[in-house]
Amino acid sequence: MTVPSTTTRRAHRERQHPIAPRTGLRTDIQGLRALAVILVVVFHLWPGRLAGGFIGVDVFFVISGFLITGHIVRSARHDRSVLTTLTGFYARRIRRLMPAATAVLLVTAAAVVVWMPVSRWNDMARELLASALAVENWVLAGNAVDYLAAESAPSPFQHFWSLSVEEQFYLFWPVLLLALLAVLRRRGESVRRAAVIGLVALVCVLSFAAMVWLMSAAPAAAYFVTPGRIWQLAAGGLLALVVSDDRTIPRPVRFAAPWAGLGVILVAALTLGDVTYPGVWALLPVIGAILVLLGGGEEGRGSLGSLARVRPIQVVGDASYSIYLWHWPLVILVPYAIGHELRGVEKVILFAVSLLLGWLSLRWVETPLRTGGGRRRVAYALGLACILSIGAAALGTSLAGTARVEQAQQAVDARLVSAAPCAGARATSNPDCSPTWGEVSGDAGAAAAEDRPWPWEDDCANGLGAFATTVCRSDSPDGDLDVLLWGDSHSGNWSDALRAAGEAGGFDVTVAMRHGCPSTGEAPDATVSREIPAAEQAACDARNAWVEETLVPEADVVILANMTSNYPFDGDAAAPYEETIEALLARDEPVIVLEDVPLTGDSIGNRVDGPECLSSGGDCRNPRDRALYRSVTDELEARFGDRITVADPADNFCDARYCYFAAGGLPVYFDASHLTGSFSESLDSWIYRVVSDAVTP
Repeated sequence: MTVPSTTTRRAHRERQHPIAPRTGLRTDIQGLRALAVILVVVFHLWPGRLAGGFIGVDVFFVISGFLITGHIVRSARHDRSVLTTLTGFYARRIRRLMPAATAVLLVTAAAVVVWMPVSRWNDMARELLASALAVENWVLAGNAVDYLAAESAPSPFQHFWSLSVEEQFYLFWPVLLLALLAVLRRRGESVRRAAVIGLVALVCVLSFAAMVWLMSAAPAAAYFVTPGRIWQLAAGGLLALVVSDDRTIPRPVRFAAPWAGLGVILVAALTLGDVTYPGVWALLPVIGAILVLLGGGEEGRGSLGSLARVRPIQVVGDASYSIYLWHWPLVILVPYAIGHELRGVEKVILFAVSLLLGWLSLRWVETPLRTGGGRRRVAYALGLACILSIGAAALGTSLAGTARVEQAQQAVDARLVSAAPCAGARATSNPDCSPTWGEVSGDAGAAAAEDRPWPWEDDCANGLGAFATTVCRSDSPDGDLDVLLWGDSHSGNWSDALRAAGEAGGFDVTVAMRHGCPSTGEAPDATVSREIPAAEQAACDARNAWVEETLVPEADVVILANMTSNYPFDGDAAAPYEETIEALLARDEPVIVLEDVPLTGDSIGNRVDGPECLSSGGDCRNPRDRALYRSVTDELEARFGDRITVADPADNFCDARYCYFAAGGLPVYFDASHLTGSFSESLDSWIYRVVSDAVTP
């Protein structure tokens, strides 16, 4: 009898059990994890060099779905009950994920208090708690569609959005699969397997459809929300189920598929930087990851698996979770600590430090607590302790920040009263005052973030959602003139000034403000930073039509105020505004066009957060020729001449060379482009003169 060779026996085993998810560690998966985390870290440090490196997160999703689904199905075969499987699963997830995440969150919270400006503490506390509770992705989705929050600088916690998606997946996925298996427990193995595959495939298809719909309905939020991401985890799960023990994958396929998958992932990382993501382009990293996993850990000569076995790659793969956790806080917080943006050598050092912290975290935090064993109740107690410690840190940060901001706001309010003739913009026109450009006392810069004008405080602005007839009104007891302020969110910059001027000068004020919706004959289809969905454009057109039909006929004076630099209209950028002005002039009533407030950055969307700059003691000014965007209003003035009044407020913010983020002891901006309520109010005398001159024959 011929004795089969070792090679023959191995081939036989491979035919019988091609790539079933193994209980042991697969070196190819660790290699794929290493690739994914390196793509993400390089993207965050050098986005211009690897513009699509963010797809490393998509690769992680596929890996997680593949491993978790296989693990759940295997456990269901061996455990006595669904409850046993579930409690064991969640205990392992707690030991695997929470210790390292808690360490990073607590260290980052401490660094926030040490290095970040007080103006950010409350927001950071909110995101810290959201990260601990696995809802950070929903917070970021809300910020993405919040017109004001969308301008906020990134936080050191926002990378927890992807972990939030995974943890939400872990909450419902085992319940879904185990419930189906329990219902079909009396059926044959083939029926149960087919049912689970069908369910996972259905979830995958529905989630992909949800993602496609979200890309048209809410593209800014689509990147973060769980329903639009589950398909990527489900795709990995589908692979784990379809390619199981009774399926044979030819060895040439197992050899070639991982190399093809690697190529697809690298092409995606190099080319997807300029596309609207996720969308259908997200199929690329998913397909790439699936192809790599399809190799089943093939480690023959020349295979991708043999390359992945290299020790440094395995170490990075082992530590990939902790590397991911640590790298982003470093990217965000180190510039605060050193006082400038990261430079070439500093980025290289930070890359190395991220790897080192990841390895140390794996060695001293992840591994001991993951492999320490113990009862399941110990794991749940550990999870509760982690959440409570983070909750305490979030509460402490929030309380400390709130106290300092409230104290600073009291000082700002006192200055408006005690130094009224020289407060804010009044100092620039009063010869008895010194403008004190760029100077504020104490935490006044931090208070600015909460010092918002009337439309935001009274919630009478129309946001980015459906068309609404919401307006802000201020009636003067002696009002004999009706003034309508109409425009996008930058019309709100003048609301407190007009209200104060109206109360003193005897005119009523109506503010018709809608975020991202200038007072133009046609709604824009984009801003300098995003495409505007069709539904939002339609709501803007409906809002402007309603204002023109309902509010304009009641007004004695119409003031148009918009951030004209924000809308890159094709062709003649002044034409959409010209259409509105022509309609207004037909009424033979005064029309005032306000030049926009100075930009904190440039006209293509690069902006600086005012409160953060002032709180951190930065150089909070912008060269005058860069800050003042006047091309649209200059063109309108040239076309209409003295038929309209064009008013330029620049001298209230700028000297001959610079425009400042503070003047007359008051912060100018509450974010990166909108005026604080206090500074707006200090413009009352200036806006009163503008209105009086316009109505005086």
